[in-house]
Amino acid sequence: MFRQTSKAKLPAQPSSDPSPSMLRNHGAIIGIDGHKATTAFDPEIGMLRGEFLGLAGGADFYAQDVEQLYVEGAKSLAIFHEICREKGLETAMQAS
Repeated sequence: MFRQTSKAKLPAQPSSDPSPSMLRNHGAIIGIDGHKATTAFDPEIGMLRGEFLGLAGGADFYAQDVEQLYVEGAKSLAIFHEICREKGLETAMQAS
């Protein structure tokens, strides 16, 4: 799980976002700061897990509930962008 000392700006959660039972049972695609992420319940660790799609590297995040999943996702994405900026790397995958 990523940790960050500064607070990431959280997106507004549209009403079409997944319910906790939907994430637990089937997984879902959610949007965080304009990026899509897959989500699912991981029974091995008993937590929700998210992973961003379309990034030029991995950025995953974990939480106990849906609200915290958005918080952790925003933190993970902010850290990913910060590391890419520091290293001069592109953040999105390039089309082939």
